[in-house]
Amino acid sequence: GLSWAIFGGPRSAVRFGTFETLTAASQRRGMHQRLGTPTADTINGFAAGMAEAALCQTPNQVIAIKMIHDQSPRGPRQYEGLVHCVACIWRAEGVAGYFQGVGPAVTKGAAT
Repeated sequence: GLSWAIFGGPRSAVRFGTFETLTAASQRRGMHQRLGTPTADTINGFAAGMAEAALCQTPNQVIAIKMIHDQSPRGPRQYEGLVHCVACIWRAEGVAGYFQGVGPAVTKGAAT
């Protein structure tokens, strides 16, 4: 449904857009001729996966985890919904709040 357009669409756009941009740049610089197309494409694929993980996956996971933990019966709910959660993270932690755990996510993203 609509959730794919919100979460899956941008992820695919970042991943494939990054891959295509890096592939074009590596071809202009002769990387495909020096390393071979399979190696150059693998390097570009790793970088594209890292970009997707850093720019799309990590912020989505941070928001999802905070909302899941907010549902625990341990105390009062902190967030009224998705938009409120996003706004609260922004106010409390700024842009860095959306990138907690980016290191492991980028490492995993490079390999998938």
